[in-house]
Amino acid sequence: MSEAQNNLVMEVQGEAAVIELSWWERLKYLLIEPSKTMEYLAKRPKILFPMVVVILGFLLLILLRMDIFKEFLQEQVMKQYETRGIHMEQVPEEIMHISFWTGIVGASLAPFITMLLKSGIVHVLSVVSGSKGKFKAVLSVIGYAYIINLLGEGIRTIIAMVTKNFVVYTSPAVFLPDTQAGTPVHTLLSSLDVFVLWYLAAATIGLAYTHSMNRKKAGIIVFGSWLVGVMISVVLAFIKMKA
Repeated sequence: MSEAQNNLVMEVQGEAAVIELSWWERLKYLLIEPSKTMEYLAKRPKILFPMVVVILGFLLLILLRMDIFKEFLQEQVMKQYETRGIHMEQVPEEIMHISFWTGIVGASLAPFITMLLKSGIVHVLSVVSGSKGKFKAVLSVIGYAYIINLLGEGIRTIIAMVTKNFVVYTSPAVFLPDTQAGTPVHTLLSSLDVFVLWYLAAATIGLAYTHSMNRKKAGIIVFGSWLVGVMISVVLAFIKMKA
């Protein structure tokens, strides 16, 4: 038997040995034993379920805060126009209407787009580093890991509905005054969100399985690509503050 045939037999045997997990079990183990879910997804990728859950989940959560979001948006638009010397009464109602629905759509689609970009980035970096794996498997593990972010958004939504404050942090940024919003320090601390770090940890485990690499290497790729994004945001915040 040739080496290629032997590898094919081993792959088939490996897939046959995988214990089937229902959607509920995949979610359960994602939270309490992520290795079990990620190992399963690396061998039997599921991409439709996390995509639907992420898109509809974030859409539902923003709709639950629709009234709070509308007030928050009006305040932000008012501040922007006031810096130009324009009073809120002079702003056409159509502008507010468009901004509102653009924000709603953006809030529901942005996580999905981020999930796709993250999957592509870590897959490319993994391949460049010499590891082999399938993009579908990466998209599956990143998609499921992103559900952890949805859980965090759900908790923040509950807090927002109780406090009537649209902006809620589950990061060290909660200890900074509102006047610090948008500053480099605030940008950095808000990036250290508990659920984001949890999601990154789960994604690291998943990438280790999809590309058959050790978790240290997977962690460098997952957390490293995230850290680059954080640093870019901090630099942009610094430039904006100095402008």
